[in-house]
Amino acid sequence: MFKSNLKPRSKAIQKPKYPGYSRLKGLMREYGITVVGMSKVIGRATSTVSKANNGHNLYDSMDMVNIQKLINSKAEPMGKKYTIDEIFYS
Repeated sequence: MFKSNLKPRSKAIQKPKYPGYSRLKGLMREYGITVVGMSKVIGRATSTVSKANNGHNLYDSMDMVNIQKLINSKAEPMGKKYTIDEIFYS
């Protein structure tokens, strides 16, 4: 019998490295913001935005500012305004 160099395929689910942004995801749902729409605003790939929302990547400070502007543009007609702390760290 010959010996194979192939390793068995097992894809373990990776745990997030960082906490997920559940508040951000809730605000996106509340104001009808999609991952595709947000990725266009901040200039990142949709997979990067999705991974950051789930805790596998981080947003940098400019991304956070742009996301805050996007959410506030949707929320201000309803009389609400959010800070970066309220969106990302609550």
